[in-house]
Amino acid sequence: MTSLLSRLNETAFAFRAVFANANLRRLALAAFGSTIGIWGYLLAVSVYAFESNGAKAVALVWVIRTIPAALASPLLGVIADRYPRKRVMIASDVGRAGLIAAAAGLIWAGADPIGPYVLAGVITTVGMAFFPARAALLPTLTATPTELTTANVTMNSADSIGFFVGPALGAALLAVTTPQTVLVLMTIPTLWSAWLVSRIRPPEEEAETPVPGLAGEAPEGFGTQLLVGFKTIGADQRLLIIVVLFAATQAALGATEVLVVSVAIDLLGLGTSGVGYLNAAIGVGALLGAAVAAGFVGIRRLSVPFVCGAFLIGAPLALLGATSSTALAVLCLGLVGAGNTLLDVSGDTLLQRVAPQAVLARVWGVLQLTFLAAFAIGSALAPALLAGLSIQGTLAVVGLSVPVIVILLGPRLIQIDAAATAPAADRLELLRRSTIFAPLPGTTIERLATQLMPLSVPAGHVLIREGDVGDRFYLIAEGRMDVSVQGVAVATLGTGDPVGEIALLRDVPRTATVTSASDAELYALTREDFLEAVTSHVASRQTAEATITSRLAGLEGAIGGVVIPRV
Repeated sequence: MTSLLSRLNETAFAFRAVFANANLRRLALAAFGSTIGIWGYLLAVSVYAFESNGAKAVALVWVIRTIPAALASPLLGVIADRYPRKRVMIASDVGRAGLIAAAAGLIWAGADPIGPYVLAGVITTVGMAFFPARAALLPTLTATPTELTTANVTMNSADSIGFFVGPALGAALLAVTTPQTVLVLMTIPTLWSAWLVSRIRPPEEEAETPVPGLAGEAPEGFGTQLLVGFKTIGADQRLLIIVVLFAATQAALGATEVLVVSVAIDLLGLGTSGVGYLNAAIGVGALLGAAVAAGFVGIRRLSVPFVCGAFLIGAPLALLGATSSTALAVLCLGLVGAGNTLLDVSGDTLLQRVAPQAVLARVWGVLQLTFLAAFAIGSALAPALLAGLSIQGTLAVVGLSVPVIVILLGPRLIQIDAAATAPAADRLELLRRSTIFAPLPGTTIERLATQLMPLSVPAGHVLIREGDVGDRFYLIAEGRMDVSVQGVAVATLGTGDPVGEIALLRDVPRTATVTSASDAELYALTREDFLEAVTSHVASRQTAEATITSRLAGLEGAIGGVVIPRV
């Protein structure tokens, strides 16, 4: 009981911290407004299509809006990594609002329906830029992994509520006005979202150009950048398993969107109104799932709820095929909705923890492509399965496919996650006390803590020799290190001090010799891990540059000359 109360207190404290954080509060409200605009717009354009050309036109609109958005997702991820994420989100909202207004204008002008249909694809594609940018911005607004989990629960809840409010508001407006009027009105929550995002003030305002004086890799071509998300996922087994499980569940959800019609009308005999009731059950389950996901706060190993969420999406669908009870069907679909929320919250947080911040939006772009493609495949497979199987058989095949994949991949993900996401508290604290690393987001510090390599050196050991090639960065955990330049003693370093950053960041040979004055314990980072963390974050880069400038001034003052060798 004491443990439960402690967890509840921790959860409540985390949520209070999120809502007390003005940036996170504005981002959640922006997500709510953006989602209302998306779903209210989709309802209005679907009604317009049905009134113009019937059910086939509705299907055509969904195809037009899905395929371009899916293909463009990796490109949108590159844009969200290449430009300030906040600006990308504002441009997405403002651009979408303008295009929605243009679609309304075409309808009012009596233009050929194909114009608004094509604009539906453009609007969705522009809108998709919002999500990888939001996913990549979110970790920079949180200080700890716990706060990141809570923020993801909050964002998912905002999305879920917006999913309800958008169609409900759209339906109420359609009862008293025209689709084109509803389209214009849906620009209001979309622009409200843009305004809220504009008021977000990250701890570090993202810059478009690197800080002068720091070494970095040559700029990559746009085509190369486009492939970074795919390469990052392929190189990390955890990321690959996460994306595969997301794909499997999205395919099942795509099939469910088609099958729910047959379940309501053919299996349960509820008629067309039953389709709405069953979809509402999924929505209610999603909201309840958000309440359960609040319990993830403080859980470091989120692979377990991620795997459980995936299992809950599939298993109830198989059970649904074995019942003719409406109550049980509602329960099964509610579990599917809850599983989807659990999967989203834990999967989003896992992805943000594992993927490097510098490429996170591109990884998210690949994930969006996977989402949309898998959803479309599931939607297309459902009618084909129904043509050869009964509704019960189809539900069994779709439902059981997900648990099978979970059984094959889930244990491996849990095993990797258990070994990779529990850095020691002393490492985290050492990194947080460092002036160079302190500005970094909590997720980046957590990842760095797992990359630290412990090193013990005896007194008198030469750690770094002047003129050598710089290949590692060091952080002193315990002991003292003497620094000398050209044989002249210039400084003594102690616990928490960085060692070796000048050669790495300026891309020059070592500027000084560092020798242990006592037995010492250090942590080392490879050149690649150090540069990736520091140079991808503006505030950390600026702090590193200030540290270098100060140290070089001290060294040059001590010897009366220039320290950095001319090569």
